Amino acid sequence: MITTRPGSGIESLQRFHDFKVKNLTDREINSFIDLLVENKERAKQIKNNIDKNNSTDYREYLKNPLLLSMFILAFENHPEIPNKKSAFYKNVFDTLYSKHDGITKGSFPREKKTKLKRENFEDILSIFSYLTIIEGEYSYTNEYLSKILAIVKKNKRDLDFEIEDIIYDFQTSISIMIKDGFEYKFPHRSMQEYFAANFISQLPSNKKSKAYTRLIKVFKKSSYDLSFNFWTLSKELDYVGYYEYFILKELKKTFNLIKDKEGENLLVSFAKIWEASINIFPETDDKEIRAVILRRANLHETIRSYENIYHWSNLSEFPNNKKLTEQLIKLTKPGFDKQNQHKIITICEKFNNKKVNELLISNKINDVIKVYRKTIWNKILDIQNDLKEKNDDLNDILDF
Repeated sequence: MITTRPGSGIESLQRFHDFKVKNLTDREINSFIDLLVENKERAKQIKNNIDKNNSTDYREYLKNPLLLSMFILAFENHPEIPNKKSAFYKNVFDTLYSKHDGITKGSFPREKKTKLKRENFEDILSIFSYLTIIEGEYSYTNEYLSKILAIVKKNKRDLDFEIEDIIYDFQTSISIMIKDGFEYKFPHRSMQEYFAANFISQLPSNKKSKAYTRLIKVFKKSSYDLSFNFWTLSKELDYVGYYEYFILKELKKTFNLIKDKEGENLLVSFAKIWEASINIFPETDDKEIRAVILRRANLHETIRSYENIYHWSNLSEFPNNKKLTEQLIKLTKPGFDKQNQHKIITICEKFNNKKVNELLISNKINDVIKVYRKTIWNKILDIQNDLKEKNDDLNDILDF
């Protein structure tokens, strides 16, 4: 058994089966707390605090083992369960920052080597996290860590610190980074995502577009790892910027690729967006041979999934009728031999077979694609109206 975050590449190894860790049940939440917290009285306090919050949202929040672990860590300083993930990570950082101060023990606060204040650390960590995320780096050698911190120092002229001192503070004074062998990393990648989202949220409006454009390039390369936690944090901390400079921008690009198109042009343009292919599933003991439209994990697919814009099954199940499957097999002759009898066979990559396209169009696949196109357009209108309402509300306040 190998455990990993999605998108590490391990899940593509052959002869392995992919599984996802299930959320904790209500009963398992209590058992988890008992396992992690040695002090029985404190464990009881944590469980009582969770039970006080009858909201389903809170319960769902703590069914994630990582978030429950972080809540347990932060409980002493922040015994409430925040509504938002961003507030949750802020509490965790507050806890880590004050953990070694001695304040909770009734003694004097310990000096940081850099003598920086809490907000200074937050600024540095936010810039550092943004710069490392756009480079796709989640663990850092001492050389790399020093290089990025030197860039931060150069661009934060109001702060004076030595690189070696702040690395010490990160690792020892506030425990925001751990050293694993020869590399440093955050306790969990989600902390890095929180600080990066925080950095973007504090940018002037005219700079946010550039920041999101850089991130879009990263998402296009690694959209298969489903950075939903980062997106959730961005939405909470920077709702208008997240939609205006990221989601809306990408949806408009998608819509313009299929806008006003008909016939094969519409079908092929759709296939490019989704990187779609037609595949044949071989016959098994309980199912006949069937044709299915599959898509690759890419940025558009991730946005569609995260924003609940369109259900892919409307398209993937389109060719799933016996007559059409037989016609597709006849056109492409995939050749099911003994070696391939258990393999999914791609018979048309990105709809590059004119005869296959004509067959699908004659069976009204474009009617299904037009529904998808309409759904995208409706989502664009909804976002634009929502942003306009927020802008109007702000103007009303300022003009009061």
